[in-house]
Amino acid sequence: MIKLFRYLSVALLITLNIHFLKAQGKSELVIPKGKMLILKKNPSPLEKITVQGVLRVADVKDIEIQVAQIVIDGGTFEIGTEQKEKKYKCQITFIHSSGTLSSGLKVINHGNLLFYNPPAIVPSIEYPSGAGKEKQLAKNIVLSTVNKTVKALIRLEKAAKVNLSGVLFKNMGDSLEPAFLWKGNKEAKASLSNSVFVNSKGDDLVLENTSARIENNIFISANGSSIICSKNGKGYQNKIESNLLINSNKKGTYALLVGNPFQSIQKNKVKVANSANGIAIKKPNPTKDRAWSTVSKFFVLSNNSIELNDSTNKEHQNIGLFIDAFNHLGIWRTTHNEILNFPVGAIIKSKNTVLFEYNFKENLVGIYPGAAYVENSRFIHSHLNPELNSKAIWATDSLGKSAPKLSNIKIRNYKTGIFYEGRIAPENYFKEIVSENTTTLGFGNLDPESIIVAKGFKEEKTENKPSQRPMTHKVNQNHHTHHTKPKKKKDYLLFHQDSPLHTNNSKPLVENAEIYQSPRDSYGTLIISTGHGLLDPVHEHSYFFNTLDLINNGTQKTISLKKPTNRTTLFTAGKNVYELKLGEEAMNFFDLSFEWESTPGNWIVLKVPYPHKKPFAMHSFGNLIDQSSSAEELMTNKRTSYFINSETIYVKLFNTKNVDELVLYSSDVLAEITLADKRVPISIKTNEEENEVLITCKTVKSTPATLELLDYYGNVVETLFDGIASKPEIKASIDLEKFDITNNVYLYSLKIDGKTHKGPIHTY
Repeated sequence: MIKLFRYLSVALLITLNIHFLKAQGKSELVIPKGKMLILKKNPSPLEKITVQGVLRVADVKDIEIQVAQIVIDGGTFEIGTEQKEKKYKCQITFIHSSGTLSSGLKVINHGNLLFYNPPAIVPSIEYPSGAGKEKQLAKNIVLSTVNKTVKALIRLEKAAKVNLSGVLFKNMGDSLEPAFLWKGNKEAKASLSNSVFVNSKGDDLVLENTSARIENNIFISANGSSIICSKNGKGYQNKIESNLLINSNKKGTYALLVGNPFQSIQKNKVKVANSANGIAIKKPNPTKDRAWSTVSKFFVLSNNSIELNDSTNKEHQNIGLFIDAFNHLGIWRTTHNEILNFPVGAIIKSKNTVLFEYNFKENLVGIYPGAAYVENSRFIHSHLNPELNSKAIWATDSLGKSAPKLSNIKIRNYKTGIFYEGRIAPENYFKEIVSENTTTLGFGNLDPESIIVAKGFKEEKTENKPSQRPMTHKVNQNHHTHHTKPKKKKDYLLFHQDSPLHTNNSKPLVENAEIYQSPRDSYGTLIISTGHGLLDPVHEHSYFFNTLDLINNGTQKTISLKKPTNRTTLFTAGKNVYELKLGEEAMNFFDLSFEWESTPGNWIVLKVPYPHKKPFAMHSFGNLIDQSSSAEELMTNKRTSYFINSETIYVKLFNTKNVDELVLYSSDVLAEITLADKRVPISIKTNEEENEVLITCKTVKSTPATLELLDYYGNVVETLFDGIASKPEIKASIDLEKFDITNNVYLYSLKIDGKTHKGPIHTY
C-alpha cells in the first residue's frame, strides 16, 4: 500500500510538471536533482529532456522516446539492470529541434549513463546480410534518428559512470562529426559492450582521454573510421578487445586508429573493403615527437585478425597494419596477429618493435619492416605461380630507417622472399629463413654503404668447388654433388660491389652478380682517435679530423669521414692494407691512437702519414711496442708492431685476443694538459751539469698531485712527487745515473685534478 502511494505520488508529480511546461509553450521535461522519474509509457514528443536527478525506463512494455535532445546534467539515465535480462524494447528516436538545439544525447557534469541489455552478442560471427538484420544483434535498446536528415550526436564529457551494453546505434553522426564522441576522464568507470553501430554518417566511436573497456561490439562502417582512440595522444589503457569491425569507407581511413600506443588491442576481427585500411598506431603529432618510454604502461597488440575482403580491387593500396615511428627505448612486443589479402600487409616504422608469430596470408607485399624484429612468422601465398611483384618482406629506406631483424621466417609461393633496396643500417640481420617456391633474396638499387648481416648461413663445400650460395633453402637438394663435406654455419655479410667492404677476398652472390658476400669474422672495427678523443691520452689537444680517408690498397675503395671529430669508428675488412690520408692537417696530429677489435688472429695494416720527429708507439696503459726492422718483418710477424719509413709509419694491429691498440706519439712535441679550463704545458728538460732530467708543471693553484716514473711495461719505478706543492708548481728531477733515460724508454704519470696524464720521458 505504501509502495502504491509512492508510485501514484511520483506519477502525479510528473504529469503535473509536463502539463505545466506545455502550458508555458514548451515541450521540455526537467527531472530536478534528488527526484526520480520511472517512465512506463511513451511520452509525447519532446524538445529536450534534462536529467539532474534520475530517469529510469521501466521494463514493462515497449517504449519509444521521441526527443530532439537529452542532457544528463549530473544526473543518471538508466535503462535495464545488470541482474535481469531486458524483455521489452526501448527506442530513443532523435527528431528535429523546433528551435536551435542540436539533436542527440549529452552527458555533462559527471552524469551517469547506464544502459543494460545483458545477453552477449558474439562479434566473431559474420554480420548477417539483409535489411533489418541488425535488430537480431541488439534489439532491445536502440538509439536512432527519425530519418536520415536528422544530425544526432552522442557526446559524453567527463561522465562519472558509463555502462552501455546491448545498444544499437543507428544513423547517428554526420560527415564531419562522429556518431559517439567520448571525452572522459581516466578515473571514470566506463564500458561499451555487446553493442552495434550501423549506418553512421561519419566515424562511429571517438575516444579522448578515456580508459574505457570497448568489448564485444560490432561496427558496420561505410563513411569513416569504426574506432578512433586517443588521436590527440591523451588517454591510455583503453581495452579494445573482441570487437568485429566491418569497414568499407572510401576515404582511405583506418578502421581502427590509435594515437596513444599504450592501449590493449586484442582479439579483434577487422574486415575492410573499398579504400579502407585496417589498424593504425599513429603519432598524435607527426611533426613534434615525444618520448614514449614508460614502465607503468603497456602496448598490447595481439591475436587480431585483419582482412581485406575485396582483394581483387587493384585501385587501392590498402594497408593492413601501420605502426608509426614512435620514439621509445623499451621493447614493444606484438604477437599472434593475422593479416590477409592486402596489397601491403604491414608497415612498421617504430624501432624496438617485435612482431612475433604473425601470419601473413595472400598479401602482395607482406611487410615493410623498417627497423623492427620479425620473429617466428609465416608469409604464405596459396598460388603456385607467384605474382611478379610479390615480396614477402621489403626492406627499404624510402619509408624511414631500414634495419630489419628477421629470424625463423617461413615463406611460400612469393616471387621474392626478402627484398633489399636503398640504405640498410648495419644493425640488421636475418637468420633461419625457409623458403618454398620462392627466390629467397632479391636486391634493388642497394646503397654501397649498406651491410646486410646473414646469420648462420650454411656454407656448402664440395670437392669440386665451394658453393656461392651459403643459404638455408628447404627446396630441391639435387643440385648438391655427392662428396659434400659437413656443413658449417657461419655469419656472412652481404654488400654491393661498390661497397668499401668489398675486397679481393669477397665472393659474388649467386642471386645477384652485383652483390658480394664475405664471412663476418673476417671484418672488424677500427677506431682512430687523437687529442681529447683518446680515452687514455698521451698528449692532449683539441684538434679534430676534418678530413680522413681510409683507402684499401687492393681495391682502392675508400671509407671517408662523415663529419669533423676527434674519434671515429670504422667497420672494415681485416687482413688488408689501408692507406690513411689526413690531408694538409697531418702535422697537427702528433698523437694518433688505433684500436682494432675483431676475432683472434685477424689483423689490419695502416699506412699512416707522420711528419713528427722521434716517433714511438705504445699501448695506452703505458708499455712500449717493439718496432719492426723492415716492412717484410712487419707483414709476417703475428704481433702488433710498426715500421718507420721516413715520414710514413706502417702500423700493424694483430689480435691475439679480441682487441688490440697502438698509440703513436712524438717525444719531440711539448705535452700539454688542461687544468681548470686552462692549457698548462709539461716541461721536460735535461740538466747536463747535474746529470738529471727536470720535469715541471705549473698549476693554477696549490693542488694535490702525484707524479710517478713508469718503466717500459707501465710499472711504477719511483714516485717523484706526492702531496701539495708549496708554490703553484710541481717540480721533480730524475737521476740519470739511476735511470738510463737515454737508452731506455720511461714514462711519466701525473695524477691531478681527478685525471691521469701520461707521456714519454726523453732527453735532449
